[in-house]
Amino acid sequence: MLSSVLYLLFSSTSVEAHSWIQCTDYQGNTDYYEGNKCFGHVRPWQRGNNDIVSPNQVDFGVDQGMNKILAQTPDGQCNTLIDNQFAAGNFPMATYKRGQTVTLAWPAKNHVAETCNNNPGGANLPDTFNGLYMEKSVPGLRINYNREVVFEPMTNGNTHVQGQIDYKGFMKCPKFCENMDKALCTGRFVVPDVPDGKYSFSWRWEFNAGRNPAERYVTCFDAMVQGEEVKPETGDKWDEGGIGMFVERGQGCNDHQTEDRCLSYADGRDTRVGERCAWCCGENCNEQGGDGGDNKCEPIPFLNQHGIKRWRSAGQDNCNPPTVAPSPEPTIQPTVTPTKNPTTQMMAPNPSSNRPNRPNWNGQGPNSGMPNAPNFPFPQTGMGGGIGSGAGAPRMNCAPLMGQCGGEGAMTNCCMEGECVEISPFVSQCQPKKKSSGGVSTTTVLICVAVTFIAALICGSILVYMKMSSGGSSSIDGYYKHSSMSDRDTRGRYDDRHDRTRRKKKKSRSRDDSHERSRDRSHKKERRTRRDRGDSLSPKRTSSNSWVDDN
Repeated sequence: MLSSVLYLLFSSTSVEAHSWIQCTDYQGNTDYYEGNKCFGHVRPWQRGNNDIVSPNQVDFGVDQGMNKILAQTPDGQCNTLIDNQFAAGNFPMATYKRGQTVTLAWPAKNHVAETCNNNPGGANLPDTFNGLYMEKSVPGLRINYNREVVFEPMTNGNTHVQGQIDYKGFMKCPKFCENMDKALCTGRFVVPDVPDGKYSFSWRWEFNAGRNPAERYVTCFDAMVQGEEVKPETGDKWDEGGIGMFVERGQGCNDHQTEDRCLSYADGRDTRVGERCAWCCGENCNEQGGDGGDNKCEPIPFLNQHGIKRWRSAGQDNCNPPTVAPSPEPTIQPTVTPTKNPTTQMMAPNPSSNRPNRPNWNGQGPNSGMPNAPNFPFPQTGMGGGIGSGAGAPRMNCAPLMGQCGGEGAMTNCCMEGECVEISPFVSQCQPKKKSSGGVSTTTVLICVAVTFIAALICGSILVYMKMSSGGSSSIDGYYKHSSMSDRDTRGRYDDRHDRTRRKKKKSRSRDDSHERSRDRSHKKERRTRRDRGDSLSPKRTSSNSWVDDN
């Protein structure tokens, strides 16, 4: 009866109960809208021929026909199918990071449970449903939205309670009474752990559940997901840091049967919506102690309430193996000579991995197995200090040659003979000691090189001297002549004076021979000339300048 009255009441009044998303990444004041703090915009909408609009091209809350009921949308999913983000102007889509807390902004449009200013409906204004869906974007933007993201207005403690003035859910509009039509309302979500890429979102708000079809308004927008935002350790609930989660209404964490799905979802039951799910290390949660349920996945707050300590979530890993008591210390045989300063060394266990298992977007992420079992400590009773050290008397209760002296399953960490050599991070073995090869010092090498060099220099000098001595006087003379051309005394003179005198005499004889040959040639020429002229019978002169007989 009450729902019928409400239906008649709101269908007959002029209350504008429709709304739309104005900003997809709002980072301004949550009391009053700041247009310059909007860093993401919805898809544009084609209002008419050559008339494409975007909400932020006008003042906040001004209706341009963006408020579309889901049943009236072009494809039954979104209010617009335009895939050109800039069709209405410079209104780009948002860019998110994994783990980022994003704030969406929308106008109140007179729809807040409040009695101020004679608000029609007062505290009985309904708010049935407010959700956000996320899917991988595809060309043409024709998408079926099936994956719901944990959204603040739907989480436990943040939903509106019918008949109360609580400013929760869709009605989180703190300054509603100052401007009932255009007051700012906000809601938050945390970006889930998805691969980089373009994603499409669908915001949906249901006003009157009693109508047929349901009065569910929708706004679709796109955003790029790139990189990660540094966050503290993932909390138990959606708003306590870490990555975002998906949710299925009405289903609890106990309905998830695989680790990947458990780690990427939150509980969807009314009293636990938004509580992060945890995987009970592959076992039923009640096997971990306490009185947990016989399920492999439960909400973290539920596990904490029931004293269950071993579980794994998207932000932390508590699936450590149970502690195993070390084996008893072996009996040591008495020796004749008492051991001096016995040393007991304990092998440190390997730390277990605390890396969270990040599920993939397609639900096929890797399952992180149980951490490696630690190396448990065992006593060492060898004679003298570290692993495989010491000599002399045999070490009792140590591993024999080629036996295991450390690592997983080792009963001791010393060797009766040889030395303990690490074969792998998990096994060490007693092996014979390697013989040290005698080395030659650097000083010895340098001395040998120097002696060899000096010997070679002496031998070379002797060979040169012998070659010079056996080559004859001509060779020695030539050698000294060669030296005299390059070696001078301090006054710049040559040392071989005898050689210089001999060259001088030879030079003088050469000039005399040259003059003599010159005179003979001129006499012969003269005689030929006289014969040619017929003067051969003329008398000769007797003086030095006279002609003489040819006979």
